[in-house]
Amino acid sequence: NAIIKTKNYQLLQELKLAEKIQQKLIPSVFPYLLNTRFASLYKPMENIGGDFFDFIKGEQEKSLGIFISDVSGHGVPAALITSMLKSVLDSAGEKMLEPHELLSYVNRRLVGQTSGNFLTAFYGIYDSESKLFKYSRASHNYPFLLREDSIIPLKSKGKILGIMDDLSFEEKEIQLEKGDKILFYTDGLTEATNISGDEFEDVLPDILVKNHRSPITSLIESVYHELLKFREDYRFEDDVCMVGMEIV
Repeated sequence: NAIIKTKNYQLLQELKLAEKIQQKLIPSVFPYLLNTRFASLYKPMENIGGDFFDFIKGEQEKSLGIFISDVSGHGVPAALITSMLKSVLDSAGEKMLEPHELLSYVNRRLVGQTSGNFLTAFYGIYDSESKLFKYSRASHNYPFLLREDSIIPLKSKGKILGIMDDLSFEEKEIQLEKGDKILFYTDGLTEATNISGDEFEDVLPDILVKNHRSPITSLIESVYHELLKFREDYRFEDDVCMVGMEIV
């Protein structure tokens, strides 16, 4: 019993250390971009999780990349892959300037390195001068563009990362406007269920429309508050991650 107790204590301490390390991978300060605001929320199901997001600075001050991903599975294995992913992004160089090229690069680097796990991802680059947002998607949830009381899903074609070689990804672009907001998220948000088995995805559009005039920070806080009411529980079956961008 004493040996088991000691081992459990060591494991707990290691998990706490892993949690601190992973927290440092997630941006704690939002980057400055002219006439643009950001907000985020990250709630791993366990101490550590497989959701990840990052901001990637462009060559000029006027542009910024927004990356979000979701690793299959939970806990330590998923968290290790997010650490690998952060390293891959940091080594991307000029490939980060084109969304489809970055996703192809990430896939090449991770194929055969994830022990059968895979990940979905979305990467978009926003130019604050032209207000042009170009993006590519690797089987990730469609981000929602909120424009007035309309919701526009940002769709594009692309397969999951880390399983197959030589993948290509569709790149699309959209002209943003003052007042637009974009919600990036992982499926832990939309696939959360209540006691009746209903998914949060069914009520999310109404919540977004109801709160579309709120600043992006308040919008994300409102979505999370409604999620807790919907679940009637603070425990989740998957990691929950949201990143928001607002054009002001």
